[in-house]
Amino acid sequence: LTLRADKTEVLDDDNHAVLDGHVEVNHGKYYVNAEHADIFRDPLSKHIQQLSLADYVHFWLPGMTVFSDQASVDLRSLNAELQGVVFRMSASSDADVLPGRGKAKRVKQLGQHLVRMCDATYTTCPPNREAWHLRGAKLKLDKKAGWGSISHARLYVHKLPIFYFPYFKFPLDSRRHTGVLLPSIAYSNKHHVDVSLPLYFNIAPNYDLLFTTKYMAERGTQLNNEFRHLSAFGESNLKFEFLESDDKYPEQGSRWGGQFNFEGIYKEAWKFNIDYSKVSDVNYFSDVDSNIGNREDGQLVQEGQVQYRSDFWDAALSA
Repeated sequence: LTLRADKTEVLDDDNHAVLDGHVEVNHGKYYVNAEHADIFRDPLSKHIQQLSLADYVHFWLPGMTVFSDQASVDLRSLNAELQGVVFRMSASSDADVLPGRGKAKRVKQLGQHLVRMCDATYTTCPPNREAWHLRGAKLKLDKKAGWGSISHARLYVHKLPIFYFPYFKFPLDSRRHTGVLLPSIAYSNKHHVDVSLPLYFNIAPNYDLLFTTKYMAERGTQLNNEFRHLSAFGESNLKFEFLESDDKYPEQGSRWGGQFNFEGIYKEAWKFNIDYSKVSDVNYFSDVDSNIGNREDGQLVQEGQVQYRSDFWDAALSA
C-alpha cells in the first residue's frame, strides 16, 4: 500500500492518520485519488485496515472507473461503500457493445467482481447522445459472470418513461447467454402493428439458435428461426420463416420461406459456397417482411460453387 498527500497528521497513538491535499492511494490493481483521507490501523497487528475518503474521490478499479463524494474501503476484504457515485465500465477489446455507465446514490463493492447499487441508472449511450437509460431501485453488476441485473427498472427513451420491468437482466461484455432478448414493436401500412419477441439459445460455443415469435396485426403470428454453426471446415446459417395462415390473404394457405448459406475452406486450396433460398409463393416478398433473399427485387439465389486455387492457376465450378 502506497500513500501520498500534501499534508499528513498522525493521531491516536499511531492508529489514525489524516491526509489532506492531492491524496493518492495505490493498492495493487486499485488506484484512488481524493482531497481528504482518514486511515485506521489495527492496534494489535498495526496493519492498515480501513480507509475513508472524501472530496472528489476518483477510483480506478479492475474493469471500472468511479467518481464519488465519499468512500469507505476495508483493505482486508477489498469491500467498499461509496456515496454519490458516477461510474463507467471499461471497454474490452472484443466487446460488441459500448461500455456501460451510470449513476447511483449508494454503491457497495464486494470483492473484486461484484458491485451492488441503490437508486441507480445504467446506459451504454455516449454522454452527449443519451438515447435511452434504465433507472431502478437496485442494480447489481457481476463482472465475473458477465451479467448485470436491475430491479424495479424503468426504461427511459430520452427523458420519457416507456416501460416498467419488475426485473431486468443484461450482459456486461460480449459473452453469449441463453435468454429473452429485448422485444421490438413496429408500425407499417403493410400490416400495421408488428410485435416481435426473440429468444436466444446459446447451445454450444460453436452453434446457437435465435427463435423469434412475430405477431402481425392483419396477418397473424409468424415463427422465425435462425440457426448458426461454426466448425473448422466452415460456417453455415439456416433461416426459416413460417406463417400458418395469412389472415389478409387466406387463399394463400400456409406461407413460408427458407434460406441456407454455407462457406467453407478445405486444405487452403479448396473453397465451397452454397446459397439456397426458397419461398412458398411468388408474392411472398411483396406481402411479408422477410430476412430471406433480396427484398428489393424479389430474386432468390439458388446456387453452389466449388473453387480450387494454386500458385499458378485456379478453377471454379458453379451450379
